[in-house]
Amino acid sequence: MGYVCDKKGESEASNSSNEFTDSEDEWTPEQQVYHNDVIMRKVVAFVSNIKDRRNLELSSRFFHNISKRVPFIDCGNSNTVLELVFTKLEPIMTLRIAGNEFNVRVITSHVRSNRSDGSLLQHESSMARIRSIIRRFSRQIYSLRVGGITDYERRLGYIPNHQLVLSRDLCAEFDSLKNIRSLVLRNICLVRPSILYWSGTDCFLSNRISSLCFHNIWFDSMRDMGNFMTMISSSVRRLYVSDSSGKTITNIETQIKNLGTKLDLLYLAIDYRAFRNLNQACQVFQGASEVAKDINVCICFSRFVSQAGFQILLNFVTLLPNYNKITVLELDLGSMRRNVDCCKQFFTALPRLTNLRVLHLFGHPIGHNCMQFWDEMLLSLEQLCSVTELSIVNLFRNIRSENFELFCRSLPVNLNVLSLQQVQHLKDNHFEIISARCPNLDTLYMLNLRSVTEDGLTKSITNLRKLTNLALYHSDAAVLKACKFLANRTWMPYIRAVILGCAKKKLDSSLVETLKYRLPHCKLLDSGKWHEYECHLWSCRQSYEKLLAASSYADCPECGKDVSIFSDDDDIL
Repeated sequence: MGYVCDKKGESEASNSSNEFTDSEDEWTPEQQVYHNDVIMRKVVAFVSNIKDRRNLELSSRFFHNISKRVPFIDCGNSNTVLELVFTKLEPIMTLRIAGNEFNVRVITSHVRSNRSDGSLLQHESSMARIRSIIRRFSRQIYSLRVGGITDYERRLGYIPNHQLVLSRDLCAEFDSLKNIRSLVLRNICLVRPSILYWSGTDCFLSNRISSLCFHNIWFDSMRDMGNFMTMISSSVRRLYVSDSSGKTITNIETQIKNLGTKLDLLYLAIDYRAFRNLNQACQVFQGASEVAKDINVCICFSRFVSQAGFQILLNFVTLLPNYNKITVLELDLGSMRRNVDCCKQFFTALPRLTNLRVLHLFGHPIGHNCMQFWDEMLLSLEQLCSVTELSIVNLFRNIRSENFELFCRSLPVNLNVLSLQQVQHLKDNHFEIISARCPNLDTLYMLNLRSVTEDGLTKSITNLRKLTNLALYHSDAAVLKACKFLANRTWMPYIRAVILGCAKKKLDSSLVETLKYRLPHCKLLDSGKWHEYECHLWSCRQSYEKLLAASSYADCPECGKDVSIFSDDDDIL
């Protein structure tokens, strides 16, 4: 029936097309739009729901041909990323692409251990469904993320962190994606047939990707780890690693040396489980300096202060400034009572990192009895001339007003991005000092500004003439006044992305509509148990993502996984 209707609709469309061909000047506006191929491609592309798109394709052959040539575009989601994550108690994986979700039953390590046949292949029905999804979206998929559960579920712990068995047939389907440039593997078990397939010269995927990211990879046998390293080909330029031991990282560095290439970027997320001794930690970072042009480091150890590796990692932090290729440093300062001496040594040596561009500091709040390293930290920050992005999360919750003023006067003068979260004692004069000392700020993220008045807030914002991205979480009245300033092009000429957070009530709808004339894309988050009311507005997607990045910490820059979440009993390879 659908095919008969399709032919009938096509014949009518062709007849009408022939009828209008001789008199195009007499077309109505609707007819001009319908027969304009450029316009209709854009219109059809924004029909992102797969069911709506199929209905559109069945309406006529004209729409069928256009739909097959244009991608699926969803404004609120990434349209080039195919993500496979677990969202249920059962071993059912959700495939996400351009706002569409498809559920497929797969084999996990727990399921495989209970199977009598011990098969290493996925279900035939599941593979058929995955094959059809990949065929449908293959042209627009440039990044593939496989395995794991969302960070939200990892924090709550309501569903198990399923471990996907990456079978040989699944790898073959992924290999059919010819545009893939980024591959992310999270909490998966790599079986030997898959490793041999991906490490072979005939595998298209592993020999074309330029970005490789893996977190918590497991093998059936330790012998398979050596074969897995051969999957890192000479095409890989950016490598992101977490939940890995010092031995695994050393094997990766050896593989890169054997290839005779250098990475543009090496990201290492380190925790207390990584190193057996201080000498191994030094060898790992010395090897990283030899195989990578830039090194990004994230060190997390705030909770498990009693573990054996805690002191090893703490001692290594004082040696970090010896590795000058570190350009991004995210450091968890942990519990100050046990870390005061190490923090003092670290900040004293920090100016030696002359290539450092981004510095993120987070951890427990600095107590009044742990201020011994405060002077060293301020002096160190003032000397960091190369730093353009600074983020401090939760550390200044208990800092007094007079100490806060000293901090503001010690900020690096070349800052472009500043993020201060949980700063209850920040006042008007501190805000003015920040705007005067850092006039080149283009991104400002401020969370929990309880002591800043409405007038002080707006005055300081207007002094930052280069500001393009702004996030404010304040009282309702202050945010309301800030909205009026943001809506005025004379006062805020370059604004491109805004996040406004209110404590109790929503912003006035008329005011939001006024802001949408400047920032047409809008996302509203109602207040709940876990967060306040938020209003996200942007005109440029890149600016909005930059603002979100300023608020994040301990997140993998490639896939966004929170690398600071791990269990006490988790082991790593």
